[in-house]
Amino acid sequence: DQPFVGAHWNDQISSIKVISGTWDFHDDINYGPGVMRLGVGSYPNLRADWNDRISSFRCIDRAR
Repeated sequence: DQPFVGAHWNDQISSIKVISGTWDFHDDINYGPGVMRLGVGSYPNLRADWNDRISSFRCIDRAR
């Protein structure tokens, strides 16, 4: 879990690879309020409404 991705990565993430589990990606620090949920897979191009918006993320289900 990461309540803040850091100044370098804040609002700069355009792709994601989820190796295991289910993850929530948030458009603000400390997990709020907008959320995009992703499961295992490769996401080389995020949806336009999420491109360069991620500020925090956390695992919500490690079992998948």
